[in-house]
Amino acid sequence: MQNHVSNPVVQQIKGTYRGTIPVTHYFNPVTDVNVMIDANNNFVGGWRLSLTQIQHLLTSGNIQ
Repeated sequence: MQNHVSNPVVQQIKGTYRGTIPVTHYFNPVTDVNVMIDANNNFVGGWRLSLTQIQHLLTSGNIQ
């Protein structure tokens, strides 16, 4: 996970998970993998996003 977060191509995006949980998204546009970390640096989740999820992330900062 540290390699993912520190990768220079990864975009750091402040937003939410499921519209209610504040997170920082670490999105890799090359692999479409997103990792979410909360304000206490706890891992919330991570997976390869669908095209719809990528659009939501980039426009609203939220994924469901």
